[in-house]
Amino acid sequence: MEPTLHDADYLRANKLIYLRFNPESLKKWLPFINVEGEAPVFACHPPSQRDLVIFSRENPATGYFVKRVVGEAGDLVKIRRGQIFINGTALDEPYITALSKDSSGPALVPTQSYYVLGDNRSAS
Repeated sequence: MEPTLHDADYLRANKLIYLRFNPESLKKWLPFINVEGEAPVFACHPPSQRDLVIFSRENPATGYFVKRVVGEAGDLVKIRRGQIFINGTALDEPYITALSKDSSGPALVPTQSYYVLGDNRSAS
């Protein structure tokens, strides 16, 4: 399988697994549910490391991004010659066919955020 999508390629995605709710709205509609804090509440579970996520650009009519979660809130992400390090530990990525020569970071992933990258790193 190629690590990129081409024009006319199709994906089947489960949009419900990462369905999220604003805690205030959830309390309003379901007052018997105890929700603490301001973080979004996910219907199933939040995205985690190595999950593929699909999200729209600012204008959804122009397309979507398909990326992989490599870092979660609180993680320190560093890239050295294409190898990703999360909190100092190299991330095993068997789905990457060729490492890029890029380096960046370290970057601390903010609260309620994710660090995402495409699988085709040299062109993503």
